[in-house]
Amino acid sequence: MRQILTRCTSLCSLAAVNYCSWPLTGLTGAIPSSVSSLTLGPAHEPINFCSLPCARNLRTLNSINTYMDDSEIYAFVTGLSALRTVRRIFTYPPDSSAVVGFAFQQIGCFYPSSSAKRAFERLEIVCYGKTEDEAERDMENEARQWQCDPAQVTLVPRVWVTNNGQKDYFATLFEAWEREAYDASGIRISS
Repeated sequence: MRQILTRCTSLCSLAAVNYCSWPLTGLTGAIPSSVSSLTLGPAHEPINFCSLPCARNLRTLNSINTYMDDSEIYAFVTGLSALRTVRRIFTYPPDSSAVVGFAFQQIGCFYPSSSAKRAFERLEIVCYGKTEDEAERDMENEARQWQCDPAQVTLVPRVWVTNNGQKDYFATLFEAWEREAYDASGIRISS
């Protein structure tokens, strides 16, 4: 992977998903500086995002099913000058995981005191359900429980993509990526 990444000098978007069996730390130095959108998950060890080669250009950070501690969030919110969107993606309903509740509890970490700079513009918490209505209802309940300020976070309900009645993790992530790429460019991407 390092050999491939070091040759990708114009790569804009990188997703490292489902890599739990190997440490990401060996690849962080090989992430091209051209990357402006980075997706990681479903679990990763703490990363010093400010030391990544792409730190200067990183505009979007997507975290899938990932626990982050408060100091990690504070470091990248205050240290990445180009960062505009942080997306915490959870592929399970909010009421089924303590990690989702913890993400709601940490919303304040994205809004440091006025003496600290804050570059990002949009914080999203994305949760999946059987239907969009179910996902939305579950997220709103979680947001109420944590007294979440709707001005600080955008709640994004999504529906699982299924294949033969089973949740299809990669098809779901691809659908979300395709939607985001279409929204950004206005050009439909065929799969």
